[in-house]
Amino acid sequence: MKGAYSSTSGRSSESEKGAPLAGPLGRRNLLIQQVKDLRRTLDYLETRDDLDASKMALYGLSYGGSRAPYMLAVEDRIAAAIIMSSGISPYPLPQEIQMQDYLARVRVPVLFITGRKDFNFPFEESQRPFFELLGTPEEQKRHVALDWGHLPPGYAEVVRELLAWLDRQLGKP
Repeated sequence: MKGAYSSTSGRSSESEKGAPLAGPLGRRNLLIQQVKDLRRTLDYLETRDDLDASKMALYGLSYGGSRAPYMLAVEDRIAAAIIMSSGISPYPLPQEIQMQDYLARVRVPVLFITGRKDFNFPFEESQRPFFELLGTPEEQKRHVALDWGHLPPGYAEVVRELLAWLDRQLGKP
């Protein structure tokens, strides 16, 4: 099931309703709203008889990947995660939402797929620290750095990695 967080994919933001999203408080408030969006989605998925709620995985790509540490640190209903094309945020954040504080609290298995030539999240300055700060035990996390930029030129190699990871972490369907 694909979800769209507040202020993404055409969803209106609080700024359109009168509350500004700019500045440190705006960024913090938007993040809180997005975590609530995820939690509501998980609440709904738990009501479905055709899904196994104990095998929920989070997939975050780019902006969604930059939201993943916060969600994984505070939501225990997610069994595994795939984070792609992300890293430590290059933008200054308020003290209460410093990414490294949340990365350390992530405990679920994580597959981290990135491009070595990513201009948004440079390998040494952003991707490597992101991966190293994950609180996930070493044997349950994997960083796959491929030879592309921010987004993959094709998804065949990525899909193989994703499916193999999910099969190992959650079991084959």
